[in-house]
Amino acid sequence: MQLQFYMPCVALSPVVQFFWTIEIDACDKHPFIQRCLAHTAPELIFHCQGRFDRLDAGEAVCFTSGVQAQAQTYRRFIATQKTTLLGVRFRHHGLKEIFGIDASEFTGGMPELHVLGNNAGEIEDKLASAPSHKKRIEILSHYLLGLLRKSSTTSRATLATITHLLKNNGTLSIASLASFGCMGERQLERVFLQTTGMSPKLFSRITRFRHAINISAESLSLTARAADAGYYDQSHFIRDFKTFSGYNPHEYFCGELGPDHFTI
Repeated sequence: MQLQFYMPCVALSPVVQFFWTIEIDACDKHPFIQRCLAHTAPELIFHCQGRFDRLDAGEAVCFTSGVQAQAQTYRRFIATQKTTLLGVRFRHHGLKEIFGIDASEFTGGMPELHVLGNNAGEIEDKLASAPSHKKRIEILSHYLLGLLRKSSTTSRATLATITHLLKNNGTLSIASLASFGCMGERQLERVFLQTTGMSPKLFSRITRFRHAINISAESLSLTARAADAGYYDQSHFIRDFKTFSGYNPHEYFCGELGPDHFTI
């Protein structure tokens, strides 16, 4: 498996975090299984070669090119042949700025390209026939730039509030977050649902969970890791970990991950 990341051009950087490509060499006898943990930012994924099906209750369900929306649970995918994918990880308000779609419309879903309109389906054939990843990213960047709104539809206060929460790794109270954004808690709830597709509480929980994974000290005990990530007790840490990854923390940090490769 080869996974590579590419930074967007300056004009797209306000709405795109990065592009990525993955090349998988798999077969029926040696399938490749990938586990995607809960996340708060939507992605647009294109199949350039092969198949990459979603595993649902142990059964492979066809996953065509489309949106992989922000989700509060993990997802598993399987490839049984040589497969190439291209993806773009948006910032939390990216879908609205490019496609004019509130994030809440897709939360937890994986809608196909046609729901985006704007001839999204036509771009798939161009990407599949492109001679290199560099050319694919050029084609996709040109397409996204053509749709990007000239002026942001997301307020500066909303973007600043989301950034503030991320910088604090999801540890802020809802009251302090609303105060920072100069808005009431109900307004905070509304703008978070429109912009990120999640309530501020759920967004914070997933952000805190992902921070716990990214703490680099391998020697930390689970109790110390939970405390460093802002959890008040280990039981909350374990519950969130199981919900968002499908593993308990001991399995994850001790490398007892079974056959799955994983991305965070």
